[in-house]
Formats: sequence, structure tokens, C-alpha cells
Amino acid sequence: MVPAPNMMAKPINEILIKWEPPSENWTKLNVDGASKGNPGLAGGGGVLRNHRGDWIKGFAANFGMCSSVKAEMLALLQGLRLARNLGIARLEVHMDSKVVVDIMTGATNSNQLYYFTAKKCKELIYESGWIIKLNHHYRESNRVADWLANLGVSQSTPINIFVEHPVFHKPEW
Repeated sequence: MVPAPNMMAKPINEILIKWEPPSENWTKLNVDGASKGNPGLAGGGGVLRNHRGDWIKGFAANFGMCSSVKAEMLALLQGLRLARNLGIARLEVHMDSKVVVDIMTGATNSNQLYYFTAKKCKELIYESGWIIKLNHHYRESNRVADWLANLGVSQSTPINIFVEHPVFHKPEW
């Protein structure tokens, strides 16, 4: 039996999701937070790359115990501080936490658990002397930051700064 025309399956269009470099004269910051439980052991990671995809600096941070949203916010704060300290003037920030992007852009209000961290992030974002674009992107385009965040969860030091990508294990960059 042949199915009726309106019962036939529609074709599925696959979209390749991958990291894309920023525009020329911009730097991209990919950040991610990780929590092994909610709350649980948490960490964050991030990487700064230029328009050619060259590694500028990266970090892996251990945040102790906190929620996944708090870990995402702390990773954003750490990444913004790193970029600001490097004197970056145009920064494109990508993260896979829509909740945090919405809190930072005013689409949603943060609750008291995140108030001070959100306030610190917003102070940096709106500080004069640089331009920041903050965007939500799917996890697949944020693999390096995800890997660094998980490294942060498991490391014993509060933060490690990487001037080169870690060579002991290189995920699919």
C-alpha cells in the first residue's frame, strides 16, 4: 500500500554547525560553563581567537560547587576579564547558554542567585573603550570552550591560562 501524498515524510535538511571566525578586526570569545550536578562540581572555559582562527589565549577555571547557570556566568565573566586585560577593542562573544545571553541582554531578569555575577558581567560589557556582541550559539560550534570547561571542573588549580592550545589533548578545533 502506498501512503497518501499528505502522509509522506518530508525531507530533512541538515545544517552543518561549526565554529566560524569573527570578521576582520574582531576577536571571538567562546565561553562555556559546566556543572556535574545542579549544584555540583563546576568549572568554566573559554578561548579567544582572531579572524583567521588563530589562538590568542584560553582558560580553564575551577569554580568549586555551583549550578550550571552560575558556572556559565562565571565563565563569561572570566572571559570578559581576559579579553579586557588584553586590550581587545571589538569582541564577539559566543556561548551555548541561552539563559545567560537572555540575562545579559535584558530579555530576562536574573534572580538573586546570579545578581552580583550578572552585575559584574554587565559592567564589563557596557564599559567604554570596546564593543561587544553577545550571541547564543549551539554547543556544536563551542566545542573547544566546552572541553576547557570540563577540564576546569577536574583541575585542582583555580585557573589555568593557556597561551597556546593545550597539546596534551586537542579536541576537534
